[in-house]
Amino acid sequence: MNNKFNNIIKSKYITIPIFLYSICKDLSVSGDEFILLMYLNNKGEQFVFDPNLIEKDLNIKLPLLMEYIDNFINKGLIELKNINSDKNILQEYIILTPFYEKIKLKIMNNNEDEESLSIYQTIEKEFGRPLSPMEYEIIKAWIDDYSNEELVLEALKEAVYNGVYNLRYIDVILNEWRKKGYKTASDIIKRKPNQKSELKEVFDYDWLNEDDE
Repeated sequence: MNNKFNNIIKSKYITIPIFLYSICKDLSVSGDEFILLMYLNNKGEQFVFDPNLIEKDLNIKLPLLMEYIDNFINKGLIELKNINSDKNILQEYIILTPFYEKIKLKIMNNNEDEESLSIYQTIEKEFGRPLSPMEYEIIKAWIDDYSNEELVLEALKEAVYNGVYNLRYIDVILNEWRKKGYKTASDIIKRKPNQKSELKEVFDYDWLNEDDE
């Protein structure tokens, strides 16, 4: 594999985005397959499949090359299609669109994970202490249940504003908002002038002496 990699580096026309390596590991792409995939990626999203050229460029045996190509197809990373050229010649093309879609999905999922993590960090910062495993589960349940992190963060602001730092208080606020049909942060902002009367029973409770979850 090292010789193949050295050939790629010396060729000076292959670029390898570093972040793709970790993504390809998650897609169960081996080291040699990764080199081939980056070679294909450098040629563009769609191009004529020339096994002999790839064999020469990467110094890879044709049977092994075809095995890797089959693996990519089975993993949903590439497609092979017969397409008529401008000269009406039928040629076999490699299509990398599925690979790009998997990368995009992976990046989107990673971003969602980071966003989910940020809400835990925000609550820990406001509470001034680390969250317990049970509290993590409660917050995760809110995110899954309400499908709106902004709503949870608004409830956190409400709790902090009233000097109460426990999840049970936030949970009651969220339940009250659900009863009143509030589904977004903008719904909460609109009702701000009436918040004291709407949540009077909640605020009258002695939450300061309530045990944390």
